[in-house]
Amino acid sequence: MKTIETVNLCKNFGGKEILKNINFSAQNGEITAITGKSGEGKTTFLRCLAGLEKIDSGSIKIEDNCLVKDGIYVKNTSKILKKVGLIFQNFNLFPHLTVKENIEIPALNAKMYETRAIFDVSQKLLKQFKLENVQNSFPSNLSGGQKQRAAIARALILNPDIILFDEPTSSLDPELVEELTEIIKKLSKQNYTILIVTHDTGFANQTADRILALKDGDLPAV
Repeated sequence: MKTIETVNLCKNFGGKEILKNINFSAQNGEITAITGKSGEGKTTFLRCLAGLEKIDSGSIKIEDNCLVKDGIYVKNTSKILKKVGLIFQNFNLFPHLTVKENIEIPALNAKMYETRAIFDVSQKLLKQFKLENVQNSFPSNLSGGQKQRAAIARALILNPDIILFDEPTSSLDPELVEELTEIIKKLSKQNYTILIVTHDTGFANQTADRILALKDGDLPAV
């Protein structure tokens, strides 16, 4: 089953075409890596899929629901975008909140669980990502690996089906890259659709089921 699909997606900045007629699809449980040099539009593509950037033309479909059709966005995009979780390159954890509070805040804002249920889910995520011992710590006191695991847990509390990773190895020491590969492969086995943009070809080769190259705004059709 295709969980995410784009048709002739185009994005312009200041009159310059950044993404050119991108046709892309991914299946549930699949890990796709998109490689390319800095400035090629990799992060922009992820932000378009996550609804953080508006496309200029084309279509985006998430689990058979159109987010955008022929450049026109549907009215209730928030409902569709709940299926998409984005892990930012710099994690974007709130510095004034503890690890536990960072993980719980999206669910509190979305009002998708009762308060007790939010606590139960966050405790499961803290255990899953080995963050129980630092759940009351602030981001400034965490290692790069701990910050990343907290960011992944925060995305998962909203129960998405698609997880987008923006340059996930850029803030990690080399010894933590293997740990990240294991985390991503475990998520794919749980039927999450994983899309990674990275300039790290070694990490892509080690982690992804398939690798696509974005160059000059073009991406091979799949």
